[in-house]
Amino acid sequence: MAPPPRDLIAFYQAVLTQRVLSLATTKLLCDRLYPMSPGALYWGRGLMLLKSPLGEAYYSAGRIHGFGANVLYLPAKKAYVAVMVNDDTQTDPVWFALLRAL
Repeated sequence: MAPPPRDLIAFYQAVLTQRVLSLATTKLLCDRLYPMSPGALYWGRGLMLLKSPLGEAYYSAGRIHGFGANVLYLPAKKAYVAVMVNDDTQTDPVWFALLRAL
């Protein structure tokens, strides 16, 4: 059984606040950003940067057959969003809707 979304958020908080990695290592996660879509999503080293109307957000996603997970931190709102599915449902529309609801 997969951990609940709150565990994913707790881990993401620990990474972004240097409780898991040093500050220098945490900075390396986003020191080189490569565009994935025009002006919206950039890939770093294990972390993505999403530019949304609500501001920049740090984002990670993962998927294998039958499972998907996304976690996002929006510093401007001090808000975390995590979505996990145990099937092949696309998670992007769900967290986009949650982000718009903030």
